[in-house]
Amino acid sequence: MQGFFYNGNYYLIPEKFKCFDCFYDFLAKKLIRKKHIYVKTILFQQKDCLPPFFIAENTTWTKLKIESPHVVFPAEFEVMTKNVYDKRLREIVANTCKGCLSFSSLDETEESLQSHREEINLNGRCYFRKEKIDPRYRLYLGLEEFLHNLEQKRAKLEELIDKGDTLTPADAVSFFIEPKLGFKPFKIVLFKRKKTYHCCFPCFLDINLALIFSFICQVLNGLSEKIGIMHGWKFLSYLPKGGLGKNEEPPVMKFIFDNRQLKKIDIEVGDFENAQKAYLDLCNYFGENRFLGAYYPVWVKFESKSYGLQVPPTQIEHSITQVLKSIFHEQEIPLPCNIFYDLKNALGQTLRKVYLRSPIFFILNDNEDELFSENTKNELKTDLFTEYGITIGRLSIAANGLKYGDILSQIFEKAFDNFHCMVFAKEFDEKEFSLFFLSGDTALLFDTLARYKPAFDKFSATLKLFEENLPTKAIESKDF
Repeated sequence: MQGFFYNGNYYLIPEKFKCFDCFYDFLAKKLIRKKHIYVKTILFQQKDCLPPFFIAENTTWTKLKIESPHVVFPAEFEVMTKNVYDKRLREIVANTCKGCLSFSSLDETEESLQSHREEINLNGRCYFRKEKIDPRYRLYLGLEEFLHNLEQKRAKLEELIDKGDTLTPADAVSFFIEPKLGFKPFKIVLFKRKKTYHCCFPCFLDINLALIFSFICQVLNGLSEKIGIMHGWKFLSYLPKGGLGKNEEPPVMKFIFDNRQLKKIDIEVGDFENAQKAYLDLCNYFGENRFLGAYYPVWVKFESKSYGLQVPPTQIEHSITQVLKSIFHEQEIPLPCNIFYDLKNALGQTLRKVYLRSPIFFILNDNEDELFSENTKNELKTDLFTEYGITIGRLSIAANGLKYGDILSQIFEKAFDNFHCMVFAKEFDEKEFSLFFLSGDTALLFDTLARYKPAFDKFSATLKLFEENLPTKAIESKDF
């Protein structure tokens, strides 16, 4: 059956159109003059089945809002009754799943099929098969266990925070998460704002930790919602303004300029043992996300004495606000923050557009198969990520011009930004569009890519996964 794929879902082409091309032409003409149109069609729900196979009983009529023809793709799929689907799935499981560590037994009951419905399709494709125990640590699974441990102590932690004791629960959180990370976080800060309890992981100027903590918090927030625990809690990868309570004066800061350009900020401390407190005071006064978002990539260092220009905190606060308004059009931003570069040639023509979720920007040199950083002193340590079971990946797509960059981003960011994956950079020029992402579970990653296969096939997408500073062989969309 021919249908179409849009925004992560599969639909039937409306009856009045003979084929997909006719439907696409209709959308293209209508959306020249309109911002969006509504189409009445049938949605094939991805319930108890996996694309490109669907169950007839799980279809529903829907009024679909479409905003651009460029994000609508042709799709071929099969639709059958639940009885037929279950019969075929049972045959696939019987012939395919033996030898997998997750396989227990198969009988005539529907319950014995249930665990297979979201993992293997009727082509026998399964990304979750395990024939031996993987010795590598999987952060995703460790964080799920951490959340369950925290849920058991949640009532007591909230009681202590409500009484004004944030140190004891912070030590408890650190105790639970340290074995899952393999290191003790620099500092965990807990506080309650309005009715929400916040758990913060400051990065202490370590950009690799900033990216890891950002990913960890996205996984924790997504998982807690998915499995229905830790209600009323929010995990942040930065210490927001006022997170420690009373906004006392920050440490003395001196600015170092070179040809009127700010090159370095020195934070004066009596001795380096006070650096941790000075950094937390700075974050509490300005907000870690706001301070680093406004001043990166300026070097921030702790010095016992500095000869730079001392700047009063009120002036710094004003400067931060102005910078954030001009770049991000808002005063509150996440950390790592979203940074935009519009790289132009001498004639002012745009050559490449770059968006960063992090103050790290690396590009892949295809000739040498190595990762490079814009700032070699702050290079991305891929072995640090793989040590925690995090995979760094790059998805590349033929862009067909800069004007399609935002469209491609709209399509593919949704596939990658979820509770087990996080986009942290993207770039595009006249020839290619790329997304850089972190994944905590490659099985879930490939399962997601397979669900978006019509979109990936359209643009001949190529995937590369990086481990220990070297990319694996490129994976073509036909292999998803």
